[in-house]
Amino acid sequence: AAAAQRFAAYFCRENGLPAEPFTSGIVDAISSQVESASSIPFQRGAEQLTVIELDFNYEEKHIADRFVWDICNMSADVEAFAETCCRDMGLAEKFVPVYAHQLREGILSKRRE
Repeated sequence: AAAAQRFAAYFCRENGLPAEPFTSGIVDAISSQVESASSIPFQRGAEQLTVIELDFNYEEKHIADRFVWDICNMSADVEAFAETCCRDMGLAEKFVPVYAHQLREGILSKRRE
C-alpha cells in the first residue's frame, strides 16, 4: 500500500493534479488490481510457455507483436523486453511504458485462462 501511495502522489504531482481526490482513487485502483492479480493461481518455478499477442493503438500508430513468454517466470523483466521490442520496431521511447502495460495485461490474461 505504501508503494501505491508513493506512486499516486508522484503521478498527481507530475501531472499537475490535486492530491485529493485523485490520490485515494489511484491507490484504490492499484490495490484492487494487485488483489485481483495475486488471486490468479499458477505454479511458481514451473515453466509455462505461451504465445502472447499484443495488438493496440497508441498515438495514431498500430502496434502488433507476437512472441512466446513464460507466464510463470516472475523475474522476467517486462520493461527491458518492452524497451528492446520498441527499439527493434523503431518506436520512440514514449511507447515503452505502453508496450510494457499491454504485455502485463497479456500475461495476466493468459494466467487467468
